[in-house]
Amino acid sequence: MPHPFDLSDSNFSRLQSRAVPLVDDLNSVIAKLLDLVEGDEPATEADIRASPSKIVKKFDPATPPDLTHTKVISVTFDGKQLDKPTWNGLKDAAIRYIVKTEKDKDKLKSLILCPFVFGKKEDEGYRYMADLGISVQSQDSMGAFKVAYHIASNHGCGMKIQFMWRQKEAALHPGMTGIMEIVARL
Repeated sequence: MPHPFDLSDSNFSRLQSRAVPLVDDLNSVIAKLLDLVEGDEPATEADIRASPSKIVKKFDPATPPDLTHTKVISVTFDGKQLDKPTWNGLKDAAIRYIVKTEKDKDKLKSLILCPFVFGKKEDEGYRYMADLGISVQSQDSMGAFKVAYHIASNHGCGMKIQFMWRQKEAALHPGMTGIMEIVARL
């Protein structure tokens, strides 16, 4: 049974801008918006351009989107929330986890997918992690994510990252929020 309702001219115009001419009616446009809000349908490029700050999209961490020009909002790695979430903070959390669980130094070389050295080194982008006795080179967002993903996915760690693309023309989805998650294996 149809439900009549009043719609302001501005809201009607907004809905009309999302309609496919000669295909959508008012009901189908509202259904599309509800699907989008409820997460039943992936966001389209038009949805993202229309209101990027309201879109939260889940991405498969095995095939991450381009993370250039992103800012980390929150990170949980191995059940621990990072106080100051950054891409390199995520990388460091993953490295801390693997160095504390794997004592074979030769194995660490294949497990940590970024340049690191045992001992103290503080030039060429290296930062000393005194609690581990190693120095690790900083990475860009994609490099840092790949280090953490490799460790988490190969060692059963849970990892959840919420991030946002900055409002830059070169960003993949300016203003949109993304989430990537790996569920811990017991």
